[in-house]
Amino acid sequence: MKAIKNFTNLSLAATIMLMTCCGCGDLFAEYAVRVQNNSSSDVFFSYPSLSIIYDDGFRFYPDTTIYYEAYHLIPRQDFRYLGVETKSLENWFSYFPNDTISVFFLDVETIETIPWETICNEYLILQRYDLSIEDLRKLNGHITYPPTEEMRGMHMFPPFEEAIRTKQE
Repeated sequence: MKAIKNFTNLSLAATIMLMTCCGCGDLFAEYAVRVQNNSSSDVFFSYPSLSIIYDDGFRFYPDTTIYYEAYHLIPRQDFRYLGVETKSLENWFSYFPNDTISVFFLDVETIETIPWETICNEYLILQRYDLSIEDLRKLNGHITYPPTEEMRGMHMFPPFEEAIRTKQE
């Protein structure tokens, strides 16, 4: 009987801990930048991740060439965090040579069917955002694909108006 009571108390404590933690998000990490895919399709995104910064020849903004085959899947209506646990935009940007990063969005079918060299040479991207630390502050660290009205005026390719028109087609 005592064993059942101990088990019940332990189960209750574990349940309370789980319920408390589930509403808090990830208690062990704080990320400065989040990418949200609000499109109706899965997409890949690529950015200068901290793990490849020290790779010889890595290109940074204002060079907007795609050349490094490092991209991450973000399912439709889902999100991912960029980088490592950096807790602040200032800390995250301290790893880069300037205050602007380029984030590329690529079509899943393009990645799966076209050679990487062709994707790079023909610039087969859905969207590129060149976001400064100030842009990301305005966005509260939340990058959204496709671009939102809040992103109007931020540097992107294709430009905002064209990206919105394409989204509506």
